[in-house]
Amino acid sequence: MGTVLTVEQEKKLERIQDDWFKVTQQTGPGDREAIRKAIPRVYKASGKKIPVDTLFLRSPFACSAAYAILALGIPEGKFKTKGDKENNKRRRFLLSIAHKTAADLESQLQTPILEKFSEFAQYERNVDKLFERIQYANVRINYVQNDSLWLATYYFFNKELGLGETHPFLDHIWPICREAGWLLPCIPYALVGDRPTAVHQLSDGRFHEQNGPAIAYADGYGSFCILGVRLPPWIITDANSITVDDITQETNASIRQIMIHKMGLDRYITELKLKPVHKDRFGELYKTNLKAPDGRKVPVAMVKVINKTPSLDGTPEIYFIPVRADVKTAHEAVASTFNKTPEQYNPDFES
Repeated sequence: MGTVLTVEQEKKLERIQDDWFKVTQQTGPGDREAIRKAIPRVYKASGKKIPVDTLFLRSPFACSAAYAILALGIPEGKFKTKGDKENNKRRRFLLSIAHKTAADLESQLQTPILEKFSEFAQYERNVDKLFERIQYANVRINYVQNDSLWLATYYFFNKELGLGETHPFLDHIWPICREAGWLLPCIPYALVGDRPTAVHQLSDGRFHEQNGPAIAYADGYGSFCILGVRLPPWIITDANSITVDDITQETNASIRQIMIHKMGLDRYITELKLKPVHKDRFGELYKTNLKAPDGRKVPVAMVKVINKTPSLDGTPEIYFIPVRADVKTAHEAVASTFNKTPEQYNPDFES
């Protein structure tokens, strides 16, 4: 067999990839009966003990939470009550989904779980243990639906061209990939996560949604993204609570810029008391003084730059980049972000 695909083979590969790409875009619950039939074959092909049942959860996080809840066995005991960590927005959000997961487990297993879990989750030490188990489960979960594209390539070269060895596991995982979003293979239960309820993407494939999760699941879990940048949910769901301190403390430039956009550029400049001190073709330099916890005034400088390439909606992207407080010009400020002097930084083309 030659090492180069024929035109006909290339077209067939493209058709197969297109078919499996559509699988990655599907939303909502799949054919659960087909999943139930495929699960024992997948376990058997992997040399694992066949699970006693298949449990269906509403999100990938719910799969990991279900694993943690079942593995912990909801131990009883009085531990230190919740402290500062209760104020962690992300933690509280995920804990609320864990409660929904406990209710789903109780419904499917016909075993009292929710009340015990609610009591268990009142104590900080228990919650710490829960999230430790969830993190452990996260590295074991199989993407399934998101594995479709490499499975399509394997299918083509193995099934159509007869290359490579046939693996029984892959032969049986395909039906699950077409119908489920996630799989956490455990004993005694196989934990299967539903596909998303909605997926929002830009024309270039980046996940994007201004007012909610870009990838949404039935239990409220999701991935919050703007222009392909993954964000903490509260930046979108509670944008009015964004403060100057939140923005200043954010180390990711892309997230920081989105937070500024959510707050509003004028409000950000006003609340930070930024004053323009210099402007040239490279950008605009702003400076202010922030009050440190000990009462000292700390000089802060930021340079405002505009991305010459407009965003997909045609509007320019504006960035405020923190720089050294001792810079004197916008040119020097921009150059410093590349660890260069103004003499060293003088590009003929800017992206």
